Amino acid sequence: SMRAQPQRMEQFWRASSMRAASDALRRVARAAARAATEQKTAQGTAEQRDAPAAAPLDSALEHVRNGRKFVFSPMWDASAERVAGHLCHQRANVISYAVSNRTAQCEFDLASLDAACNAARELAGNQGVALIRVPVHLETLAWSKQRDAYLQAASLLNRNLLGLIAFEIVGFLEGSSATQVSQAVATLKRHAKRIFLRMPSTNPDSAVAGVMGVAALGFVAPGGTGDLRASLAALNALAGRLRRLCARQGAIAYIDRIDSIDALEVARAAGIRLVTGDILPPAVESPEALHPLSFEDIARSARGASVMLG
Repeated sequence: SMRAQPQRMEQFWRASSMRAASDALRRVARAAARAATEQKTAQGTAEQRDAPAAAPLDSALEHVRNGRKFVFSPMWDASAERVAGHLCHQRANVISYAVSNRTAQCEFDLASLDAACNAARELAGNQGVALIRVPVHLETLAWSKQRDAYLQAASLLNRNLLGLIAFEIVGFLEGSSATQVSQAVATLKRHAKRIFLRMPSTNPDSAVAGVMGVAALGFVAPGGTGDLRASLAALNALAGRLRRLCARQGAIAYIDRIDSIDALEVARAAGIRLVTGDILPPAVESPEALHPLSFEDIARSARGASVMLG
């Protein structure tokens, strides 16, 4: 019944214990930071090694959360013409990472996961439904210490909560092998209900062999060349390759950084299902539930912005 719904939701969140999971993220990554600190200070005493061990992680998370706040950009479903979810990212940069090494990358990915899970909890607590996409870098999944830290954190999250989260593996380059891709997917699949795979935009099907078993495949739209017609033709060709690849894989096609109504129209006509980019409404601090957003609404908003800029 409707009266019982709030009680069931309260029971669900009490059982999921997201605060405990958030604390676990810190504990798991602190162990990795401690190991790195101990290697650098092996000549010191045990007290010298252990005392500062938590500082690198705590300071990194403080910097990521307060200095580079996580926000959520809308992910548009071209088929259903609605906002189907959000991409979790730094406020300053949707695509790349401002990290310097594997340890920093792992800490950043853990903080991203923490932000995405807290957002999913808030969304579900309001009885909303939407998909939250959270990137995890190949480097984090490729090295045992970082991989173990991330997977242990993911394993502690409530399975029902994971139904709102899509893990997106990023960081593959043009030369990445199909083996690397398969291993990363298989590693994460044990703890994820949905996996997105961000491929190189220059050659989106270069590192895919066999059936990957992922929910979606996509890439970041290449930057414009200055020649609008040539840029749109190139995007159309890449989108067509991606769509054919997804048809073979039984996956959804997505493209990030679609920044014009012309590019959105090309992507939609090519059969791309999910899109993010500046052509859509701006990022928000708290993700919103599924809601309608037609192509005409997006186009109307784009025309209005052009008039204001003009």
